[in-house]
Amino acid sequence: MATIPHRQNAARILQSRALGLYDKGEFDAAEASFLKIIDMCKCRAGQRQPCVLAEIIAAIANNDLKSALAKMTASSIRCDNSLHTDAFDSLIATYEKQGRIDDAIQAAAKFVNLCPREPKAFLRLGKLLRLKQNPTMAYQTYKQGIDLVKRKHPNHPNLQTLGEHRDKVKALAKFDPLPLFPIELVRIILKLLDFRTQCRSLRVSKTWKTVLTSPDSRDIWQTQVYTMRPTDHPGLSRLRKTFQMYSEYAKNGTNNLTINYCSVFFQILKFPELLSYSKTLKVLQLREPYSFYYLNTSQHLATPPLTSLYLGEGVRPSSELLRTILMASADSLEELSLFELPPSNMDYGMWYRDWPRLEKLKVARLSWAKQEGQTINVGPFMELTPNLEEAWLDYVTYSPHELALQWPKLRSLFIGEHATSTVRGAQLDYEPFLNEDLRELHLEGRTLGHRIYIPHLEKLEKLSLLLHEDLPEQDFERIVRPSMESGTLRELDVRPLPHKIFFPNLLRPRPLPDWLQSNAIEYMSVSGPTPLGSNFYSNFETVLPDIIQRFPNLRTVDIGNDNVSDSVLAEWIRGGVRFVHHRAGDRRADLKEWAMKEYGAKLVDAPPRHIPSMRPDRGPVYNNLISTFQINYYPMISPR
Repeated sequence: MATIPHRQNAARILQSRALGLYDKGEFDAAEASFLKIIDMCKCRAGQRQPCVLAEIIAAIANNDLKSALAKMTASSIRCDNSLHTDAFDSLIATYEKQGRIDDAIQAAAKFVNLCPREPKAFLRLGKLLRLKQNPTMAYQTYKQGIDLVKRKHPNHPNLQTLGEHRDKVKALAKFDPLPLFPIELVRIILKLLDFRTQCRSLRVSKTWKTVLTSPDSRDIWQTQVYTMRPTDHPGLSRLRKTFQMYSEYAKNGTNNLTINYCSVFFQILKFPELLSYSKTLKVLQLREPYSFYYLNTSQHLATPPLTSLYLGEGVRPSSELLRTILMASADSLEELSLFELPPSNMDYGMWYRDWPRLEKLKVARLSWAKQEGQTINVGPFMELTPNLEEAWLDYVTYSPHELALQWPKLRSLFIGEHATSTVRGAQLDYEPFLNEDLRELHLEGRTLGHRIYIPHLEKLEKLSLLLHEDLPEQDFERIVRPSMESGTLRELDVRPLPHKIFFPNLLRPRPLPDWLQSNAIEYMSVSGPTPLGSNFYSNFETVLPDIIQRFPNLRTVDIGNDNVSDSVLAEWIRGGVRFVHHRAGDRRADLKEWAMKEYGAKLVDAPPRHIPSMRPDRGPVYNNLISTFQINYYPMISPR
């Protein structure tokens, strides 16, 4: 039996011959010689080394090669004999020359497992992966190979070569960043996406799905939005299973649930069953834009204590169901929106019958989308909500006396076109029914005369008055001036603009009042300046620049349907305006492109959505409301 030194000498001689065969292109003979040299090594790994390609590739893909190699130590033989490693390197080169790329990759994976600190192994495997058109895996191979070699041989001469190959292939590599991010960052990013996009992200890869459905990611799925249009929903047969699946992703901790087109949704998953899957629910929003859905049930409701209940357009709850939900949420409810209040003379009697006192309620939106002339008195509701801070009222009857009496903490008030005051005529001129600490006031109507008396409000931050008739000059100054001079007013929307102030004479306009200026105004409407339309006055465009100059921090302007020239709009944009809402369609396409390119400003062919009047859940009432206003006064919005 040959001694080890004699075996090594024989291996060196055989290696010299094998390299000669390789140079001559006799690859079959060279392959046999390199395999024989590998078998001659004292480690005897050549004959017993297992195929580890799948394990090595998976570890590289998961950026976990070091740990994977450590786990394979017990079942693998490691060897750093130079004759052995050089023969392995030459064998892989021989396979490559023969076009046997798959065999070469198999051998390269064994090479990495045999000697994890040898740069040649990673150079070979990285090159082969590049030949297989997988630059991403090649980059990861070079990168992780550098980390492994550095630990034991920080000054290895081939480290520089590995680094050069890594940098060269980096530009071609494609990364999956999700597994590399901290889970806290993943949650922050995913929460910025809408629910539909979050669901689609599960199909990116198995890795994404594993990360996004882990217990650490459950709060991503705690807010869920389902839009079940009859024409494009994914299929009623899959609805129950899908809802259950996403509830499991949230670990049965769904706390915010929105269902649009709920009549389709409730065909499969009934309302009581939905609540049984959502025992931790805090926010519930239901809408039915296409038709009406009568929300009623004879079954027992296991209702969780909600903080917000939003029953929007088309959802008509019964009085009994409302009472059941509110009784369960009496100590927690902070926001209540009911756009289809049950009528008082139908259903189970009075809609507020046996309602609990809602001490924590801060926001209430109440409306009734029935025929004009039929309204509901909200007086009893006021008595149950002493701490209300924001009220939105339409198609209801209210008492101005009770606004300040029952809601002393009120800070934001919207009164719609079809809300009816119980106080009429001259009574409004003597009693201020609004809290002087009011921050937001939004009114609609033919005139202010039948709305509400407005005292001097010095703390207003947002004001919108959408009227059929021109506001008298003295009323405009009395309402707007206090908060404008105090510097609190940030948003001003008065339609139509009082023409006696802005356009007092057809030919020679007087200067605007000195008080009509502010550094705090950020949004303003100049839509519908006159009852006869903006083109009635020849000095219309000469006044508009002066208006804008008086508000240097103005960022958003709504011009409605008024025919403001592109040159005036361009002047506003140069002055700092970044959003211009209009209704001109594609007629301003050139200006739109210029504004975005030069100043990052946007021309939006739609009304501003932040005004309470634009709330889409007004439904049929809102469509009727649009028809009552002249197009210049009121911004058009297409029904959904």
